[in-house]
Amino acid sequence: MCVFLILVKVATDAHPNPLSMARRVYDADAFMYYPGRLVQAPIVMLSGLVAGDWIWTDVRDTLVAAGYPCVTMRHPIAVTHSSIDAAACELGEALDQFAIQRAMILGASLGSAVALAYAVDNAHRVETLVLSGAPAMGGRSLGIASFGKLTRSIAFDVARGLFHDRSRIADEQIEHAFRLFLDRRHLANMIRLLREAQSLDAKIMLRKLEVSTLLIWGDDDKVSDCGDWARLSAYVKNATFVRVARCGHLPMVEQPERFTSALLAYMCKPRASVSAAI
Repeated sequence: MCVFLILVKVATDAHPNPLSMARRVYDADAFMYYPGRLVQAPIVMLSGLVAGDWIWTDVRDTLVAAGYPCVTMRHPIAVTHSSIDAAACELGEALDQFAIQRAMILGASLGSAVALAYAVDNAHRVETLVLSGAPAMGGRSLGIASFGKLTRSIAFDVARGLFHDRSRIADEQIEHAFRLFLDRRHLANMIRLLREAQSLDAKIMLRKLEVSTLLIWGDDDKVSDCGDWARLSAYVKNATFVRVARCGHLPMVEQPERFTSALLAYMCKPRASVSAAI
């Protein structure tokens, strides 16, 4: 029944990799599962529109080293899907594959839209929902949806708009994303997903949420405005909103220590609707 899982030995050396704390890693093609020593709902981290699991590396390594079971989505959403619902469906299939009944689900950028869509319809399987940089109807998209052709110059311009401190992302990562989306199918998926995100009525979806929700936002997010989402969080029955200062669209990349601290603090506190800044 579990033949699709491949047991991978995590090597150790003179400088131990934090992932060695997991002892083993299960690979199910689209997702990677790092079992932890703590008995709790796994933490599932969803990729962004054009960025894969590398955006979670620092956060994941810290959590795995601390013993938390984690799951990461390997590929950028636009590489494998052309709709938010399709990506949400695959998330449910991944939880089934790993026999995970309930999970804490984290979304980054478009991954937050996928996490939100899944949580609205599957509250019984979501321990906690964590959103960051989610799109909303009428939000900004840095003009990417209008591209007829993607160029290297456009890719680097977009990267500059995503970060408060552009040095937090390596040129190699931008180059890798650029090359992925030279593929016409991937580019078509990206444009479809961007258009879908632009029509997403987050207010309606947030009102339907029946799960505890943490929102972690970069104060300088030029794509999904922090102030707009602070106001939108009021539509969630049980929400905590955290602003990350001097940070753009991807706090898990630009300020991973602050992101992880906010996450761990939330996991350790009684649930209540609050707003904070870090």
